[in-house]
Amino acid sequence: MNGINIRILIYFSSHRQLKEIEYSSYFFNNTKFLRENSEVMIHCDNDSLNNEDIYPYIKYDTKWYLNRSKQTFPTYPNGVFNGFLKGLSNNFDFFKNYDFVIHMVPDCYITNENKIVELLRENIESEINFIVDYHPDHNSQTKEQFVCDFFIFKPKKIFNIFSDHSDDNVIVAENWLYKKINEYNISHKKICRGIESLKWNIDDYGLIHNHNLKRIESILSGNENKNFKHNQ
Repeated sequence: MNGINIRILIYFSSHRQLKEIEYSSYFFNNTKFLRENSEVMIHCDNDSLNNEDIYPYIKYDTKWYLNRSKQTFPTYPNGVFNGFLKGLSNNFDFFKNYDFVIHMVPDCYITNENKIVELLRENIESEINFIVDYHPDHNSQTKEQFVCDFFIFKPKKIFNIFSDHSDDNVIVAENWLYKKINEYNISHKKICRGIESLKWNIDDYGLIHNHNLKRIESILSGNENKNFKHNQ
């Protein structure tokens, strides 16, 4: 990155996704900059899955880690919410080996890395320590929400805000992230991935969060983007 050495960790918060991990591997392997400068960690808090159940789906062309934690909050919505934050909190010391951590979920896929790389390039030496997706005009609730399927932070520049994951007054992850970043006055940049992200389509940052695996297979095959074709 213009002569600057950079270390990136792409960290996936996962619970039950398996095929999604495999497909996210294929999208990642189609990138250039991220593949050459990133490592990957899969965090899974699903007690019903053994490591041997997950290994066959991890196909990233880079160094990767499988990280496990016990699901200690089994009730919805705090089960999903607290498990996702607890994983980030437990791994925060490890994150300090990297300049950026890109947090994602396995069914949010990188179809094009260009805008993400641009974000990293613009902010490697800036005072911005957190990059969040923000859709204040979507509805009244999103005015106090930062999207959690994709965000970026500099672990060397912030303290472990994720350790504060037992706030009983906030039960929605997006509200929690908005509250804590503002409560702790963390310098942050708001991006908007555009209306297509709300329609489960490829958004302005080259991401698609979609639970329909047939749709993802169509993109991987090049049916929607002739410039993208994964060869297994």
